[in-house]
Formats: sequence, C-alpha cells, structure tokens
Amino acid sequence: MGKSRYITGSFVIPFVAMLVFLTACSKSEFKQWKEKGLNAATPEEKIECFTKALDCWTENDGVAEKAKVYAKRGNAYSEKGHYDVALGDYDRAIDLDVNCSEAVNGRANAATAREGVR
Repeated sequence: MGKSRYITGSFVIPFVAMLVFLTACSKSEFKQWKEKGLNAATPEEKIECFTKALDCWTENDGVAEKAKVYAKRGNAYSEKGHYDVALGDYDRAIDLDVNCSEAVNGRANAATAREGVR
C-alpha cells in the first residue's frame, strides 16, 4: 500500500499537546496565579500557584515580575526545608533581576539554613 494521506497518530498527539500548551494561559493568568500564590495558606499551595504563574508568564508581564515570582516560590521551598531547590529559584530570580532584594535575602537565608542542616 502507498503512504496514507491521513495524519498519523504519532503526529496528532504531539501537535494537540503543543496547541494545548500554547493556548493554556490567557494574558492575565500570570497575575491571577501570582495573586493566588500570595494568598495561599500552605507552602505547597504557594509552590503550585507560583509554578503555574511562571508557566503563564509572557514578556508583557515583565522580567522583574517573573523574578519576584521565582523569589516567592523560593520562599515557599525554604518554608518546606527544600533549601537546594529554593537556592535554584533564588538564583533564577537574581539572574533575571539583580535588584530583586527578596531573592538576594532569601538566597542568603536558605544557604545559611542549608549549612545548619548538614
């Protein structure tokens, strides 16, 4: 038999997944998830909300805002005692905005706390 003129399943599934990813966030969802994270009661909820905010971030939201969300998520990881993960988020925040004082302070606190745990 010749080649099928129909799209095969091996193409359709990744294509649909890509469309879902590209359309998953509206323009204001970054701010909505960030706000939800700021009002979350537990570190787990904060991490989930800030992660979703980062997934929805666009250039229009601003690099400094993205840095702040990384710092906030780092704070949540620090609350859980996951200092290595927190340090990664603080580093990302500082890479994006060297003036993000929350990330600089959080990084210093997490590094000190990590050393106390070892």
